[in-house]
This record gives sequence, structure tokens and C-alpha cells, in this order.
Amino acid sequence: MITYNYFGKEQKIYYEKLENGLGVYVIPNKSKGNYYVEIVTKYGSSINEFKPFNSSTYLKLPGGVAHFLEHKMFDEENGDAFSFYSKTGTYINAGTTFFCTRYYIDGKHELAKNLDYLLTMIYTPYFTDRRVSDEKGIIKEEIKMYDDEAEWVLDYETKKALFKTSVSSKIAGTCESIDNITADILNKTYDVFYQPSNMFLVACGNVEPKEIIKIVKNNKAIKERITNRPIIYKCEKEKKRVCNEYTYLESNIIIPKLSYSYKFDLSELAYDKLYSRLYLNLLFTYLFGETSSFNEKIIGEKIATDFYIDHISFDNIYALTIFSESEYADVFKDEVDKTLSNITISEDDFNRIKKMWISVVIRSLDNKENLAYSIIDDLIKEDGIRDQYKLIQELKYTDLLAIINKLDLSNKTFVLMMPKQK
Repeated sequence: MITYNYFGKEQKIYYEKLENGLGVYVIPNKSKGNYYVEIVTKYGSSINEFKPFNSSTYLKLPGGVAHFLEHKMFDEENGDAFSFYSKTGTYINAGTTFFCTRYYIDGKHELAKNLDYLLTMIYTPYFTDRRVSDEKGIIKEEIKMYDDEAEWVLDYETKKALFKTSVSSKIAGTCESIDNITADILNKTYDVFYQPSNMFLVACGNVEPKEIIKIVKNNKAIKERITNRPIIYKCEKEKKRVCNEYTYLESNIIIPKLSYSYKFDLSELAYDKLYSRLYLNLLFTYLFGETSSFNEKIIGEKIATDFYIDHISFDNIYALTIFSESEYADVFKDEVDKTLSNITISEDDFNRIKKMWISVVIRSLDNKENLAYSIIDDLIKEDGIRDQYKLIQELKYTDLLAIINKLDLSNKTFVLMMPKQK
């Protein structure tokens, strides 16, 4: 077992890689009464073409397979996992992103029993044509529900304008693509991407490293799932430029909504992509955060009722998006342009943001879900854990100024959602 110091010496992480390739990360915090465990596969909706085992040709997946698999993993021949966990008073859920699928439990009692069941659920799939057919109606209703949500539609249209690859697609797929999913497709996809060697487990809170490792090693289902075969899939190359510079749409809303996004190629900044992301995160927090002069003007002068920033990064791409609800979309957009075209940040402000960032992360160490998510984000994007304390401490003011000078602010897209006209 290997021990890491995470965020200086504030938190220890215990790690062991099992014979079957599964990485197990344990982050104990005895001040917590609950435990929180996630099992993650490095397979999300962005992968849509791969080679099944014993096949020389690629299989093109219909949209929504990763999310469909997430749903069906809870199935058992004589019931489902929700019934089991409701009896033990344990919360269970899952989520699919572009880059991974996560299954997690949050409980207070019977850790060994609950974790063993979670492992058995993940490594004992049950896909039948009838069960798959039954699930399609449920997922279609979920898709329709999201299609009626203005915020979800705005987010989807923003990603369509930003990205060329499947990162712009709907994670759940469409009602049409769902019809093309079969039990055979699910089995082939599961066999490739749900290998323990393509997965990892993170346990936080009231947990003991040796106990977690023992439970995992003794699980019968994972022992029978020992595979470590190569995974071959097609990687789409994301283009540097945005796909659409302007998108107009209408929805059942009262106040107009908008998104304003900038797309950056990290390779043009001449720094390691991880450090480039950190510098950009710090910069945009300073420019558009709650204590920024931009926030003071936008909210104080009632240019917008609300706004928030979001960002997504993968490979060498970093995209900043500012979502807002505003009657003055053009004015809001102009204020964003003014802020970014005349960036000034003093060294004192730079150091202040670093200190604030460190204090926020230290506080987050006490939140087992946030800590697990931070570790998972590192393992997905960086294929390893990076000590955030060390990374933040290493950030230099002169490097930030150099990055600011290299930013291409012409690569942007604006999405405007207006109330439907009568």
C-alpha cells in the first residue's frame, strides 16, 4: 500500500493497485460519522466508437449508451439495488459525464455489507432484451423532461456552438438513438470498458484503508472479473475554433437567458496544460467572481438578475462560459468584452486569490463528497493524483501575465435564448 500526502500534510491518501488492475484510493477522516464510496469507470458519453473484444472492426455506438449502461447496472435478476440499499438506510446513486461513469454510496452503517453489494452489482451485469426494451421508455421520458428545461437546452446549445466532437452531444442520447440500443451492444460495451483495469474506487470519511482493501479483494464478483485486455477506441480531434459564433433560440421563459463563451487552445499558451488550466481558473475567478468589480457593476446596476461562470477542459481545450439571465443581453456581452480586453491584475491580488483558493480547498477536505470528486477529476484528466497545495503554491505572477498576453479572445460564441413570441 502506498501513502500520499494530499494538500501538504492536511490529508493522507492510501493507494493500492490490485492484481486485476483496479486502483483503490482510501481517504480516512475519523471526524466523519458517514462513509462515502465511489466506483468509477473511465468511460463516458464522449466515446462512441470502439473495437469489441475478438473483433477486427469498430462498433459505432448509438448516442446514450454510457448513460443507458448506468441505468441498467442497478438491475438484478430478481429486483434492483435500490431495494437493497433502502433496507440498509444507505443512499446510492450514479452519474454519467462525457468522460466517466460513477456509482456511489453514502452510509453510516454496515460498510462491509454495502460495499460488497456495490461491487457485486457492478461486476455482475444483467442485460436482457426485455429489460433493455422496458428501460427505453423510462430514459425517453427523462430525455423529454430535460428537453423542456430551458437551462438544460441553453447548456446543450452552448456546447454545440463550442465543440465539434461528441462532447457537444446529449449525454443521455435522443429518443431516436435510444431505440437503436440493444442488450448485445450493452454487453459488448460493458466487457470492454468495465474491466477493473479501466476503473478505480475511492473511499472517504469514516473508513479504514486495510478494511476497504480487504472487502474489495474478498468480493467474489470482482475475482471472477479479472481482465486486463487492451481498449481500442477512436479519439475525435477537437478543432481550435468554435463551431458557431452566434445562436438564437426561443423558449418558454419570461426573462431572456444567454451564454457567452471563449474557447482556448492550451497548447498555444506554452505551459503544461494542467498549469495553464490552473492559471485560467485563477484569472477568471478574479475577473468574474463574487468579489469582482464585474460582479459589482452587473448586479449593482441591474444589468443582469444573476450570472455564473462555468468551464470545461479536455485534451488541450479549455472553454470558459458565462451564463446569465438578463433583459440587457447586448450590454452584458459588452461588459464581458471590456473586462477581458483590458485585464489588469496586481501581484497583491494574485497572491490574495492564491491564499483564498488554498483556504477554500482546505475547507473542502472536510467534505467527503467534494474530496472524492476532486480526486476523481485528477484521475480522469491527469491519470494520477496531483497535490493541489503544491500546484497552487508553484503558480507565479509573471507566468500569469505571460498567459494573459497569449490569450486569443477572438474565438468566442454567443447564445441568446428569448421568450417565445406570441
